[in-house]
Amino acid sequence: MVIDGQVGADTGVEIATAIKQQPISSHLPIVLMTPLRDRPPGDLKAAGIVSSLTKPIKYVSLYASVTGVLRGETKAIPTPRTMADKP
Repeated sequence: MVIDGQVGADTGVEIATAIKQQPISSHLPIVLMTPLRDRPPGDLKAAGIVSSLTKPIKYVSLYASVTGVLRGETKAIPTPRTMADKP
């Protein structure tokens, strides 16, 4: 499941926490898209978030994160550099 970090009055972390508290959805891995880089990794892990991406998000980064999660890689996945990222 991919969640935006800015969703109305709630934060992505609050939404992830609520999803993980429901028995029917507690098993779902969650990827968070956020404009914040300074959130402590422990906060994300406690909310059940297995990977996070900082906005603006490049398609290749989202793809790498989601495919990594689907493969069972539950650590934070670094954003890959692309030719477009180079100066």
